[in-house]
Amino acid sequence: MKAHIETACFLNSGRTTLIQASNKDAAWIKDLKDIRECFGPLFTKESGDSILLLKPVASGIVLIVSKIMPNSSGDNLTAYLYLPVGLKISGDELFGMFLDIMSLLAQNNHDVVSNCLNEISLKEFEVEAIGAFKWAAPTEKFAYRTVSGNFSTTGFSVSDVLSNPFQSYYVKFEYIYIAIDNQFIANVNQHTDLSSQPISQRNEDMEIDSTNEVEITSEFLKQNTKISGWLAFFIGAVTVGGLFSVIYPIATFNIEDYAGNYCLAAVDIINGISLLLVAILTAYSFVNRKPTAVFWAKVYVSLVLLINLILLISGNEEGTGLQSGTQGIRGVLFAVLWFLYLSFSNQVNEIIPKPFRKIKLKNWVIVGCMILVPIFLSIVGYSQITSLVDYRNT
Repeated sequence: MKAHIETACFLNSGRTTLIQASNKDAAWIKDLKDIRECFGPLFTKESGDSILLLKPVASGIVLIVSKIMPNSSGDNLTAYLYLPVGLKISGDELFGMFLDIMSLLAQNNHDVVSNCLNEISLKEFEVEAIGAFKWAAPTEKFAYRTVSGNFSTTGFSVSDVLSNPFQSYYVKFEYIYIAIDNQFIANVNQHTDLSSQPISQRNEDMEIDSTNEVEITSEFLKQNTKISGWLAFFIGAVTVGGLFSVIYPIATFNIEDYAGNYCLAAVDIINGISLLLVAILTAYSFVNRKPTAVFWAKVYVSLVLLINLILLISGNEEGTGLQSGTQGIRGVLFAVLWFLYLSFSNQVNEIIPKPFRKIKLKNWVIVGCMILVPIFLSIVGYSQITSLVDYRNT
């Protein structure tokens, strides 16, 4: 599965101002606190003007890079990088991002920092595992880890720490201060020292309480997947097709085209309403990464296929609206091609993974009504016409 590093930048000076955010609605951004709460208890002006912190959140960890302003209140320009669990990125690459951001923050140029963070957020990375992971609530406020800025034979470097920031012992703390090359640590005796703790390899030592595990969520998929290409085209085509299915038969309605029978006329309109309803459910479910997204998409193309096959088999080439022969051929081709796409597309599987998909009984009930009601009306309509013909012939 592909994923992105989500980014944000805030200026905390008097009040808090959002400078940049790759996803303003992300849950981790909404839960962020002003890091000035760390100024004094964890670090001070003596620590220097560049601070690196780690902060466990929901299904990932936030890398915090802050430029502290030379005043007594700890005002800062701070960049945030959200790393989803299992993100495959080397410590050296993440360290390079840290150095770039730190140097740009020092320039205090908001546009340059925003451009850098936007470029980072556009990069795609592989994710080793999706989902069933969630940090427990922290039980302590602060911890620290002393590291060297470069490779060290006696301890860990920043690159070592960033090679796997998902250490099980981080779960206990709200903030982990990465003190580089003997950076000053305030109240050092009051905080937990993690410097000697081992750094496990990726996906090892993830000793998280199973009661805190969660399945793949819609929010996680929204944060780590992007709808584009053929899937975006399909959603657009379904939406337009649903609207057309309702508007066209109503706009061209003529009861004489249905032998004066309102039951047969209602079939076209009800089919159009059904297609519009399923189109709306499809678009909504994909955009919000609902477990039923692929189900509704396949229901839409299956309804299109069924409606148009019945039309072609009946031999009604002179009908109107959804009952025209040309529309029938186009509908069958549309349905077959898109059904194959939904079944075998890697992109669709990334957006809505198969283990995440769920279908409830009520979904099948809705589909059954969409099929049975038009069939019932068609039977009633043809029965009425047959009865009228027989009556006139007697």
